Amino acid sequence: MKALLTAMVSFLAIAGGAGTANARPIVIFDEPIPIKVPDGYVDASVERNLPPENALFLTETVEPWEEAGEVNEGILFYGLGLKPSTEAVKQQKFDEIFDFVRQRMVAQVETKPFAMPEALIDADLIDSIFDLSRGRNARAVEVTDDRADRKALLVDTGLVMPGVVTYPIIEEISFVRVKDRIIIFHATRVDTAQLDEGPWVDKDVRKRLKGTGVEVRDGLIDGE
Repeated sequence: MKALLTAMVSFLAIAGGAGTANARPIVIFDEPIPIKVPDGYVDASVERNLPPENALFLTETVEPWEEAGEVNEGILFYGLGLKPSTEAVKQQKFDEIFDFVRQRMVAQVETKPFAMPEALIDADLIDSIFDLSRGRNARAVEVTDDRADRKALLVDTGLVMPGVVTYPIIEEISFVRVKDRIIIFHATRVDTAQLDEGPWVDKDVRKRLKGTGVEVRDGLIDGE
């Protein structure tokens, strides 16, 4: 839970440029897991003084909303460890984390209360993952990956700045199980296809966000 809090504080404080690197290892319960920096991103982890259990990749292109410090486009990583148990129990915990985060998002979209049933994981873990996301403004949720060791949700959401502007945002939350470790990462982009016409409008940002998610998830499993 400490790692989740560290990640949240670090991510919300980020703005501006970034350093470069080909890969960033994050340490989850003393085990380093390398994460390859995907095309179009740079590793900002060291520059932003993130602890070993976190990583942050920022998009190479700095958009107007990033220059203004209003929205940061990037990928935030953190991890969890699974206690020693049977393979079936470990897989059940992984499945439950994903499914309850999905249910939490759907409840938010439908403006319904969410109450977790008895489970192998704690409700505060689901709350922490939700709080690290932009789920409080969620308008739609889509499952974009549902393999045994790789899962992801795409959330249509936004950043509302009263009296200023509302940014439409797409966020993909990914869950990857690497043996006894779970890597969670939030990839966030402004959905420029919903903005007024201008030089920054990009109709393919959603497609590329999904592609980046697949690339990172598969890379974590394949060790690339």
